[in-house]
Formats: sequence, structure tokens, C-alpha cells
Amino acid sequence: MKAIHSGRPTWLLSALAAGLSASLLLSGCGAAGGGNNTSISKQHESSKNTGPNANISKDTETRTDKGSASPPTTAAKYNPENYDTRLADAQLAFAFDLYGQISQSSSAAANDFLSPLSIATALAMTANGAGGDTLTAMNKVLHMDGLDTPARNHGNEVLMDLLTHSGKEIEVSIANSLWAKEGLEFNPDFMETNKTFYNAAVDSLDFQDAQAAEQINDWVRQQTRGKIDSIIDHEIDPNTILFLLNAIYFKASWAGAFREDLTAIKPFTNAQATEQQVPMMFKDGKFDYLEEDGFQAVRIPYNGGKMSMLVFLPDANRELDEFLNGLTPKQWNNWLNKFERTSGQLTLPKFKIEYEITLNEALKALGMEQAFDLQNADFTPMIDRGTKVAIKEMRHKTFINVDEKGTEAAAVTSVEMEEQSASSNPFVMEVNRPFFFAIHDQRTSSILFMGAVRQIGE
Repeated sequence: MKAIHSGRPTWLLSALAAGLSASLLLSGCGAAGGGNNTSISKQHESSKNTGPNANISKDTETRTDKGSASPPTTAAKYNPENYDTRLADAQLAFAFDLYGQISQSSSAAANDFLSPLSIATALAMTANGAGGDTLTAMNKVLHMDGLDTPARNHGNEVLMDLLTHSGKEIEVSIANSLWAKEGLEFNPDFMETNKTFYNAAVDSLDFQDAQAAEQINDWVRQQTRGKIDSIIDHEIDPNTILFLLNAIYFKASWAGAFREDLTAIKPFTNAQATEQQVPMMFKDGKFDYLEEDGFQAVRIPYNGGKMSMLVFLPDANRELDEFLNGLTPKQWNNWLNKFERTSGQLTLPKFKIEYEITLNEALKALGMEQAFDLQNADFTPMIDRGTKVAIKEMRHKTFINVDEKGTEAAAVTSVEMEEQSASSNPFVMEVNRPFFFAIHDQRTSSILFMGAVRQIGE
């Protein structure tokens, strides 16, 4: 067995267990979306005007709950056997497709961190308001073209139920909400579908009120436990008509914590071949371990045994990007089946990442151009006012902190839509150079987060 040492710090985070939030913002021709730095304080409140015309439709009741996919106080509705494996395959394929696009455009020296689950959930809710060729293209990008709309929505309902009932040892919260412009009526089927399958809370706001953005940002802070501060950083544009938000929060302790007294300052060679002195955690014992030509990998379980972090460390003479370029769903599934219980020593840096990206170009490159085209997009199943509606901007924010005790992560995705006028011998694995990792749910094969770390630091 070879020792695993990293020459420079490039990490890819492929985590499906802790996606934070995807928020969809439907807006008019002007800009919208962003975030402010107000501390967590106010509770989610209803708009002052909650009359029929201020609501989603005359038949859709406004809700002011937090929109949790499965409140933790309730029992799980479903078992893993109820989860459609076609959805699992689709989620995995979309995750690697999207990450491939993101990694190509990422700086060679920068970390990245995504929540494929958050992004896919936001797009799935949006797709419930799409029609014609726009819906066909969105389903193809999501690899959902083999599932009809009821199967897609029910599959996501089962997935959210399973993830949010991962046991008392792991905290996973998934919440969805829709914030409509006061006075507009949306298709009741669109709203009811998102309420039924995604437990989306629905509310209406006067978007010209200076406090409207703060109410939405406050919801984001509450659902992410303050790890994502905001998604709207300026006044809401007058043409904005709807925000759809999905938030995911994840917190779990390692099944076996790293001893804090063994953490020491050691070198980590970053993607620019510069040596950094960083806190390195250490642990020895039995691990699920994989060694292939060109890389080492280890599975680090969280309490409860249902979720884990997977860390992939390319060999010192191999670039991280070379490893990432070879990632495919087929290869991923093949590797997951080859881990073996092995004695060894693991050195892993403590790290924290805060990441933000606009997803428009990546999604267009995957085939979703029409959804962003104001002249050709079809969102009439969402709202049909005789004006054109399209996605204007999709933003994604994430947070992760890894230390001796465990992992805390969160994500937010914002989709802004505009209306015309988001082995047997002991091994040594020292993660001191660029590497790939993922937070993975072993029951559903879901990847909550994925990314790359190329340096250690704030």
C-alpha cells in the first residue's frame, strides 16, 4: 500500500448528504436576487395583504409555515424500497454533468463546492411550471426524460422524506417556499403540486415594500441555521413575480471523532504548488479504503452509518483536473462497490468553504438554453398572463465546515425568472494536496454536495 500525500491542495467536494438551498426567483425584466448581512431575528411572517388577489390563486391557500420537506417531529412515510432507482440514476448523472461544466470554468487555484441535490430540487419545482419544448429540455438536462411528471415529483418526495429521516444522529433539513408577488394569480395546479410533493410553504408579498427582501432573507437564514445569510442583496425589481426557494442544512458527527490533541500544523501544497502550514487532523484504525491506479480514496462514516464523506486523493504526480475529467456515474458506482475494510492512517486538513456561483452558462451548456430565452421559453403552466416569462439568473451559495467533530454544511440555489414588460496491509493516506470528496447517502446513492479544494484558508 502506498502512502497518500498531496502535493497541492485541490479538493473536489461531491457531497449528496448536505445540500443547503435552492431558491428560485421569478422576476420581470429587471434584476433581482442577492443577500444582506442582517443577523437572524425576525420570524417568517405573512404579507399584510393576504386577500385572494394577493395570493397564488383564489383556490390556493396561503401558508406561513417554514416549508420543511419532512418536519423532524413526524415519522418517515417511506422506506428505501419506495425510492425509484431511475431517479437515483438521474440525480447522479445530473450531478456529474453539472460539476463537469463548473469545474471546466473554475479557477485552477480556487475551491468549489456544490449541492447537486439543492439545484436539482429547485429545477424540479420550476419544471412543474414549464411546458412544451422548455419542459422537454429541462427534463433532459435533469436526466428525467424517462420519468413522467408524477413519477418525478413523487420520487423527489420520497427522497426528501428519506434524507430528513436519517436518524437522530444526523440532522438533515430540507425546506421549500414560494413567495409570490402580491396581486398576481398563478396556475393553482403549479402551486398545489409544489405544496403537495415538496411541502412548499406559499406566501405573497408586496415586493415594493422595503422589508420584502428581508423577510425572504430571514427565511434563508432560519433554514440554514445562519450559515447562508441572504439570497437577495438589493431592492426587488418591479418586474419580479415569484421566488421559489429550497434550503438544505446538514450537520453530523463522525462515527469516530478525530482527537483534537493529535491535530497539528503540517504542510499542505496547494494547486499553485505553494506550501501552506495548516491544521491537519489525524486518525488511525479501520477504514473503508480504496486504492486504484492514480488515486487513493477513503470513506469516513458519520454517526448512524447511513451517510459518509468520501475523499479521493489523486497521486502526487497526477493533476486533480485529470482525475475530475474521468468522473462518470458508471465509474463512481464501480468505485463505491470496491471499498474494503482496511487498517491505516489518515491525515485530513480542517477546512471551511463558502462558495457562490451563477449557474446560467453551465445549464445552458447542458441544453437548457430555451428556459433562459425570453422570446422562446414556455412557462405558461406556471402563469399565463399573455406576457413572456423565462429564467433570468440562477445563483448557488454553499457553506461547509469540517473539523475533528464532524461536518456542517448548507446550500442555497436562487433561480430568478423574468417576465417581459437558481486492503490487507496498513495504508497511509495523507491528504496534503488537491483532492476530491463527497457527502453521500448510502441508501439512496444521492450526492448532496460536490466540489474541489485547491487551497486551505478562509
